[in-house]
Amino acid sequence: MCEQKIKIAEVFYHAIQFELTMPGTLLSSNASLSTNNIMVWKIDGLRLLTGNYVLTAESRVINYWAFGLTLLIILATLGIFSCRIRTNDPEITNHVLWPTELKRRGG
Repeated sequence: MCEQKIKIAEVFYHAIQFELTMPGTLLSSNASLSTNNIMVWKIDGLRLLTGNYVLTAESRVINYWAFGLTLLIILATLGIFSCRIRTNDPEITNHVLWPTELKRRGG
């Protein structure tokens, strides 16, 4: 009986160590120790008495391709709108013509 109690008590003295390396900049974590985007959790039996123990970590990585794609879309949009040419024809005042319309009119 006494040995059984000792075995049960030994469970609470053991600890499991989890290490996690996150990419990018670390934003938040519930780790007991974190250095250089490496989080360390030391979980013992006492923490598990009340229920599940949730390990959380959040980091941010810059997506350079998203910035490049956004810049490409903006430049393409500006390029399309800058291709428009205003005409001086009084019949169509304030009308913007595309280059293909100018060719058809002979302008």
